[in-house]
Amino acid sequence: MLSQKEALRRKFAQADFTDDVMFSLIMSQPEICKRFLQAVLPAYDFDHIKVTPQKYLKTSYVTRAGRLDLLCTDENGHNLMSSYRW
Repeated sequence: MLSQKEALRRKFAQADFTDDVMFSLIMSQPEICKRFLQAVLPAYDFDHIKVTPQKYLKTSYVTRAGRLDLLCTDENGHNLMSSYRW
């Protein structure tokens, strides 16, 4: 039987970029986040990176709340890219 510490270590070792915790850890590093965004959206210059933990959205009382994992906004306030999860 695995100890709790060993089970956690194995789970962490198997995590990839799409894992919620791993994605948050990676994107919390501004320089890594900037390089990722430049690779995905090469037409934009990301001169200011603001890292914010997951943001929950609730648009009205009749809709479900969602969660943004990543939100990119240009200098005019327009959303360029977002990763949205219910």
